[in-house]
Amino acid sequence: MRCFRVLLFLALKSNLLGAVFRFDAAVILFVWTPVLLAQRSGIDKFSGITAGDIDAHGDQVIVATEATLHGFALKGSVNSEDRKNSDSKRSKELDSSGLETSKGWSIDIGFSQINGLELSPDQKTLLIAGGDPGQRGCVQCLAWPELTKGDVIETQVGSNPMRDVVTDVHWFPDGNWWIESHWNALALVRRRNGTVVGAFSGHTGPVTCAIPWTQGLAISCGIDQTIKVWEIESGTLVRSLDNHTGPVIALARWIAPEGNSLLISLGKDRTLRLWDPGIGRLVRFVKLPQVPLRMKISTSGSVRVLLENNSVAKVSLPMLGIEQAEVLDPTGLGAWFCK
Repeated sequence: MRCFRVLLFLALKSNLLGAVFRFDAAVILFVWTPVLLAQRSGIDKFSGITAGDIDAHGDQVIVATEATLHGFALKGSVNSEDRKNSDSKRSKELDSSGLETSKGWSIDIGFSQINGLELSPDQKTLLIAGGDPGQRGCVQCLAWPELTKGDVIETQVGSNPMRDVVTDVHWFPDGNWWIESHWNALALVRRRNGTVVGAFSGHTGPVTCAIPWTQGLAISCGIDQTIKVWEIESGTLVRSLDNHTGPVIALARWIAPEGNSLLISLGKDRTLRLWDPGIGRLVRFVKLPQVPLRMKISTSGSVRVLLENNSVAKVSLPMLGIEQAEVLDPTGLGAWFCK
């Protein structure tokens, strides 16, 4: 049963089902994706990447494989003067640099499965989420870049451990709170010390993603095909957005040129949807050519969606027009993820 649940979780979250390099987490979403793919010799020894992030300066890539974190320096890492330059300068550095695999490091974490990790906004804390499938859900903070481990925080219901994994985690913009989603249909908001600020248990199945919306509101989505807006302090459901006809696998905030914030959702029903969550209105949606795996909002004002046939669809905002869908080329991934 434990093995089945692990396989089911990975299948629902990534749908790669045994493909080489199980890019089921943020490793696909960040600007260093081209570096990892173009320099395959440096990561061939890793059988499956489950999560990833990059520091804000583009100096170091962090990936997780099951229970182990790995870090790599980037060749030609930008110096302090370069950091003052534009994102395009940084993108060019990342696109052409590759990894200094000889300068890497690896450390084991105190639980068997890492599903998500994210550096705090101040770049001083690496938050790790996962647990032991069928046994406990855990998060842990590491001081960055010292890699000093903090205590493992186990999810509890009353005094009993929550017996399944944390599926994803995201910081609030101020870096004082984070929000975590759980396989056991739960979303939690915590302070940095691990104290629970808010909890929501309105989903009827695993929660795949939860993001902060305001200091008082959070939004979660799940395998039950719903998106839910809830009050953090009380855990009260504000509204449910139920238009998806398949599991909802990712959420993101898009700030329109006019300054208003809209919600983007991605579903296994092959749709990408744009919402005004403040009033619960579906603005519009688009049908994707293939089942999606991940998405990333580009600084150029579009959404890049990774599809299960190893192609990327570029979807315009706010009209959701599919501008192009091309098969990934490891030598040209920078054009998709770095601009």
